[in-house]
Amino acid sequence: MALEIVIRSEDDAWKWLKKTLNGKLPTDEPIDLRFDGWPNLDLRFTGHDFDSSVPTRIMPPLLDAQKEIHRLYCQLHYGQQNLRKLKAEDRERLELVVKVNKGSSEYLTNLSKTLTEIAKSAVTNMESTHLMYTLLGGALVWGSSVAWKAWLTSQEKQKEIDSRVKMSALEREKLETLSKAYQKEPALKELSKGVNEFRNDSLHKLKPSDSFSIPNSNIEVDGRYASEITNKPKEQSIEIRIDGEFIIQQVTSGETKGFKMKVKRVLDGKIINVSIPEGILTIAQTDTLKNNEWNKKAIVMQMNAKELRGEITSAILISATETKIQ
Repeated sequence: MALEIVIRSEDDAWKWLKKTLNGKLPTDEPIDLRFDGWPNLDLRFTGHDFDSSVPTRIMPPLLDAQKEIHRLYCQLHYGQQNLRKLKAEDRERLELVVKVNKGSSEYLTNLSKTLTEIAKSAVTNMESTHLMYTLLGGALVWGSSVAWKAWLTSQEKQKEIDSRVKMSALEREKLETLSKAYQKEPALKELSKGVNEFRNDSLHKLKPSDSFSIPNSNIEVDGRYASEITNKPKEQSIEIRIDGEFIIQQVTSGETKGFKMKVKRVLDGKIINVSIPEGILTIAQTDTLKNNEWNKKAIVMQMNAKELRGEITSAILISATETKIQ
């Protein structure tokens, strides 16, 4: 019988995360982890453009929040943060709804239903401790003021400006607990990086006269301070599909755990570096690559790639076949 754990508050999350870290979580029975009413992504913006509305400059960070939720789901359900694995029904179940409260500039998103769905869909062979580290840690990364303060503090240090963030002894203790969870579960650390980018991009959009706060906390950021601590948001690459005829120019690494090669597209002579993960090709497709590497004949290749500012930043081969006419 599964151990039922219901997280109704931030205090519940800290309590169960500490229990897991201290080895007090039963490991011989499955976990039925559910969230009820918490966590919330609760953000309050004020300024000329914020009046029961969402300015378009704030929309990209909100969309990035959805992307990070998708990454968390893929990690627990598919065992890797590959968004291409998401199915239409996955996206429908995980869709975030941002509520803009009337007469205010507060954007509220309840994550409890989404995180519960992720817990239900976690791979069956995942250890209970890893599930707890990832989901409880993830909930705290999103929903705790401690995580926000940790990011603000790190930005102040990076920018070498005087600190405006005050952390109590209890908050520092909680931050240490979260740091230990990062060490136990690397995927949680990656999630934290993504959420921190969301924080950076959200505050970077503030005008000097705007301000930002977290309701029910002492976190307040004005526009001028935000401009001091944030970085220009990273440009996002887009996922594209590349199909065509290519000639292998060079194999750049061994085949023990997949390999990489440099190929030239016949159509325009463009050179692309392609990764070929272990086990992704059939034996016949692998033989096609080997045979045509030496004779420099064109091969029909299909790739999933990422493009940034018109340049291919990465490509993964998914299929390789002989051309119909050589």
